[in-house]
Amino acid sequence: TEEIPEEVREFLEARRQAECDRAVRCEGGYGFASGPVCHPDRVEDWLDELPADVTLNPELAEQCLDELSAPCDARPIELLSPRSCTTAIEGSLPVGEPCDPDASASSSLCADGLYCPSSGCPTCTPRLSLGDSCVSFFDCSDGLACMQVVEDDYRCVRVRDLDESCGTNEVCAETLVDFGNRWVC
Repeated sequence: TEEIPEEVREFLEARRQAECDRAVRCEGGYGFASGPVCHPDRVEDWLDELPADVTLNPELAEQCLDELSAPCDARPIELLSPRSCTTAIEGSLPVGEPCDPDASASSSLCADGLYCPSSGCPTCTPRLSLGDSCVSFFDCSDGLACMQVVEDDYRCVRVRDLDESCGTNEVCAETLVDFGNRWVC
């Protein structure tokens, strides 16, 4: 069988260490140093999830490690890794190929423009377009996010850029700020 590319293995080692360091630094180390976040076998578990034909996106890998090393800002750490960490490893599974939406090493083992839905019997599926009904963040195409627009109705909406006006049921790429009754990203 083919081997996982060495740069993918090196990235996963660096990601595990960065997530462990962040957990210890931001949560005071309570239970993390000996827990699953810092366990050395975590990398082997991730590697077991991956097919041999994966590649590493170096820009996303660098962004992931940068985000993991950011200051804690007295906020609790996020339970999930930054999206850049799970999209840095890219796959090439075609439409209809079985996939694992719960894989922690990567959320993007499907070919570009496809995703692995989190319900039913998951297979690589084309990403959803603006206004399409969605379930999770990864369902929507780039530049879109899955958001509740009315009770129990989630749709792909456009992510607004910095300084762009926005309103109810719109998502900002940056922090939302209210300038006197006028919402601006």
